[in-house]
Amino acid sequence: MPDAECWVFGQQQGRLLISSDGGDTWASPSSLGHCCGYASTLAVSPQYPQDRTLWAGLPGLGLWASYDGGRSWRPIHTGLPSMGMQQIQLSPSFALGQTAFVRSVHSADLCRTMDGGAHWQSLQLDSLRLLDLSKEFAYDRTLMGLSWEYSSDPQAPPNELLLSTDGGQHWSHAGELGASRTAALLSLAPLFTRWQVLFVHGDNGWPYRSENGGAHWVPVLYTGSPESDPFHSSPRLVYGPEIAGQRTLFLLVTQTEYTSESPVQRGQLYRSPDGGQSWQEMPPPDGIVPSALAISPAFEQDGLLFLGSADGRVVAWASR
Repeated sequence: MPDAECWVFGQQQGRLLISSDGGDTWASPSSLGHCCGYASTLAVSPQYPQDRTLWAGLPGLGLWASYDGGRSWRPIHTGLPSMGMQQIQLSPSFALGQTAFVRSVHSADLCRTMDGGAHWQSLQLDSLRLLDLSKEFAYDRTLMGLSWEYSSDPQAPPNELLLSTDGGQHWSHAGELGASRTAALLSLAPLFTRWQVLFVHGDNGWPYRSENGGAHWVPVLYTGSPESDPFHSSPRLVYGPEIAGQRTLFLLVTQTEYTSESPVQRGQLYRSPDGGQSWQEMPPPDGIVPSALAISPAFEQDGLLFLGSADGRVVAWASR
């Protein structure tokens, strides 16, 4: 709940915090000090050390960008169909191509910019619920989305995976999920166009792996019955570097238990040493209930994971 005179309905938001000392201290940008200075989604430029670019969706106020590490912000939502943002995806080569995608609250419409937000084009994919870009988007122009309509009718049309290989201009059918109607995670593995490996985390508690671009799926791990999450955080999958032909993956799944008077958040960490084919649970550090996960850019040398905790801490953890 915002602590100022700001009322936004039908969206989740939190105060935007920025650290400039490796996570030791955090502060809200003073330039977002107005009453609705809360973010529903945030994207950090892949080239942040060079371009210092951040994009944030502010509920009721649209899409905003900072080019100085959060010190100043300006709106870039002219032409978007909604002032509420669900997801921002910056291209891995954003600093060069200025291509980005935004899913809005309004009908989950997907919009694309190719000039850093100066102009927007609707891609007419109104029921798109999840989106992910190839890690090599700058070269293969590939992205995938998962589309479905919310319905309690068992005869409702199935979900659909949609694939684009031209930066979102044209889309084709790539497959369906099958056992799970909806999902909270869609992730294309590195070198997707070569190996055709991708993952989803279904609403039935199973992560699925496909090695043929989504045509067929194999369940790889049961993470428990899905529960409502008060932080509305989706499962988080991160990829380590490829070493000796194998790639290490890490998965975080958060759940909430209501067996006591107060809800209790649980965070489960899993590790795969073989590209997601098999998984082992990883006990987190003592006293940490993980609720967010990121991997060090120098993981091959330092082996560090960064864990956000349910009580508001950020912890650097040597995972090996």
